[in-house]
Amino acid sequence: MAKHKLWEVTYTYKVSHADGTEQMRESYLVVAGDTAEAFKKTEGCFSSTDLYQELLVAGEAHAQGVDFSDLHKNAREYRRIISFPKLTLDTDLDQFSLKPNIGSDGQTLEFIVVKR
Repeated sequence: MAKHKLWEVTYTYKVSHADGTEQMRESYLVVAGDTAEAFKKTEGCFSSTDLYQELLVAGEAHAQGVDFSDLHKNAREYRRIISFPKLTLDTDLDQFSLKPNIGSDGQTLEFIVVKR
């Protein structure tokens, strides 16, 4: 059985119009076994309109005086860095350590104090 991971897939592209050029970004979080599967899953969402489908296939698209170009795709395993609080007092540092724990609500990070 393949191991699934959480992937962040990002599509960046330029939109040029009468007022200038803007850098646009679309990001998706998906569960997939590898980058190829992550791209395959997100391409359906990204290319939901004919214009974006053309951008995905050809790398550029044009509609009503607006040009879409310079498409870049990126997929990376989604991770977050947990920062531990630093105990202020040396006496606490000597006597205690902290262990991270996911709270019972499943959304908060708690720190359990452990006596050394």
